[in-house]
Amino acid sequence: MPQLDFSTYFHEFSWFLILFFIFYIFSIKYLLPTISIIYKTRSKKRYLDRKDIEHALAQYKKVEISYELLMGRSISVIEWSLKNLSYRKLYNKIKVVGLID
Repeated sequence: MPQLDFSTYFHEFSWFLILFFIFYIFSIKYLLPTISIIYKTRSKKRYLDRKDIEHALAQYKKVEISYELLMGRSISVIEWSLKNLSYRKLYNKIKVVGLID
């Protein structure tokens, strides 16, 4: 059987070492720097995206607070207008009846 032939061990082992070191050098010189650049670029993009999201949330909170203040003021104005309107109607009814001049 060729797998157990001792005369081919050295030959197979030498080719294994040669190909392994060629692949190792290729990966150190070309693959790992490329992977490193991709990793750094993606982590920088994630960091910037996170900053953009935080900025958008802060803007949303400001808009929400402004909206709540505006709605509170609007409701106050509407309540005041309705109160004055009801007083005017009451005043006009009393005036029509003749209780006031």
